Amino acid sequence: MLHARFLTLPLVITALTAQAQIVLEVEPNNTPAQAQAISPGQQIRASFAAAVDEEWYSFTLTAPGQVHLRALNAGTLSQSTTPDTRIALYDATGTTRLAWNDDSAIIRAADCGVTVPTGSYLWRVNRKSGTGLVAYDLDFFVLPSRPIDATEAAEPNDPRQPGGAPSPMLLGDTVEGTLTLGDTDFWSFTLGSPGNVRIAALDDGGIPQLDFLGLRFFQETTPGTWVGIGTTFSDVFSHRVQLTSNGALQPGTYAVAVNSLGSSGVGPWDIASTGRYSLRTELIGVTAPVLFASTTSVQPATNACIGSNGQRPQLGYLRGETAVFNSTFVTRIENTIPSSFAAFMFGLSDTTALGGSVPLPVLLDIGGQGTQCLVRVDPQVLQIVLTDASGTGELAASFPFVAAAIGTRVFEQALCFDPTLNSTGLSVTNDASFVVGDRSF
Repeated sequence: MLHARFLTLPLVITALTAQAQIVLEVEPNNTPAQAQAISPGQQIRASFAAAVDEEWYSFTLTAPGQVHLRALNAGTLSQSTTPDTRIALYDATGTTRLAWNDDSAIIRAADCGVTVPTGSYLWRVNRKSGTGLVAYDLDFFVLPSRPIDATEAAEPNDPRQPGGAPSPMLLGDTVEGTLTLGDTDFWSFTLGSPGNVRIAALDDGGIPQLDFLGLRFFQETTPGTWVGIGTTFSDVFSHRVQLTSNGALQPGTYAVAVNSLGSSGVGPWDIASTGRYSLRTELIGVTAPVLFASTTSVQPATNACIGSNGQRPQLGYLRGETAVFNSTFVTRIENTIPSSFAAFMFGLSDTTALGGSVPLPVLLDIGGQGTQCLVRVDPQVLQIVLTDASGTGELAASFPFVAAAIGTRVFEQALCFDPTLNSTGLSVTNDASFVVGDRSF
């Protein structure tokens, strides 16, 4: 497999890419003293050897940033492993927990993210359940710190309490506050016309991170009288919560209530319900989007032509793999001719090529059993990938953070060397696409 510098598409990402890096877990790394040193941008090939196995990793930041460690699947495109994990961030001594996560929205693998200052830290990766040897990947990356537009006003900022007044904010702001067990913060905003509002507690706040919070809308029906709207949204496995108005809110004064929901469990994976939180806020369709999610889409394997080995070469991504800025993003290819190569094609269109002059798809040649080998992607960038003895290869790419590139969709396909198949000596995979952006929370 080839782990090479990825050439970015013209006018899409103007900065040079960082070297994508895949490294292997090194045992023993089961204690803070044995922590394996890793660097931002690396993807670590790891495994749990026992039911109670865990790994520790160390890193140092030379500038503040939003750090992320997420567990990904390993295995193949059709049969991937999904270890049930928990991930926590600790101080440099491994004694103080700063943040943790027990789950993600995509797979059962954990995904921990928080904003931290310059310094040294430790990651703790724990196997929550299961037995036997199981492989998985860890993706470690750092995003720029998101500016905080407002911090909470002096307590009490719950207007239901004597002397309480909510902290003011504007929709579009990113705000930050601190909660203790049983506390509630109100953030108020005003709508001059009907609108749909979205609030998301994500990774923009500092440490220690609040580990269990709830979000609920309130409306000020008369001066000083606040009435709850809907129910409280929460996630016991993560600090990340999204709250969206159920239909347009009418003109008036509203607030989002953030409350600490309670402590439970046994350390080190207990819920403390105290710490810092942050909210991204959005008037949907008017202010900047709350989320800039990176996503992937893979077309059916039937889009590939059958090779001389009787199989359709397949291109895709393991579950959880997304093109997040500053991370290592891996595309996998399978079912090709063993110990050979493929040319990955990347472009900004799957409808036309060569500046719009050639409609897509284009017939390249005829594959096995009379299948058509169709080029479905504008080949603006080509990258060669070697395949191993099983006909499998991987391309590891990295996209540096460029705000103007957020939300860019890139289309991808591969031409596979197959010298006895047809006159071109090439078979063609299915096509896929990915969106470059932030975490797909």
